[in-house]
Amino acid sequence: MLTSQDEAAKLLATALQAIPTLTDHGIGIYDRATIRREQGRAAVEEKLAEWREKLRRGLNQIAVCADWIKHLTPTKTINPRHSSYGLKHCVEVWCRTRADQGEDVLTYVTNRAFIAAAVGLGFRFKYRETPNPAFNFSEKSLKATAQLAAPTFA
Repeated sequence: MLTSQDEAAKLLATALQAIPTLTDHGIGIYDRATIRREQGRAAVEEKLAEWREKLRRGLNQIAVCADWIKHLTPTKTINPRHSSYGLKHCVEVWCRTRADQGEDVLTYVTNRAFIAAAVGLGFRFKYRETPNPAFNFSEKSLKATAQLAAPTFA
């Protein structure tokens, strides 16, 4: 279930349409007030543009996050137990396990890549006054997917 660069670009486009303030760190500019106060509104827009460009250069990270997220099941409600930041670490564990098995994969992904992949795949989210939203991921599928990340010993 490998996500292509073209599919990752489409996921990103969908995510940016849904979340225009998707940035380097997650949703929104973490220190927007300070930037605006010190440098003005134009600086805020410049930062957003800079971070969107970083997203476009990180399609491989979005693709690997999408590969992991495709194992998850959506629910009707948001699962508040997990944030995008915590779940991006699950993707990294999964990637390291695959790398240990000889696959050529990334071992680091950003919060923004995880959010872009999840939103692009159609999962709903709740913004929680932090850059790290919660999603409508089933707890049961998260636990099962965490098992995918656990190394197996023969």
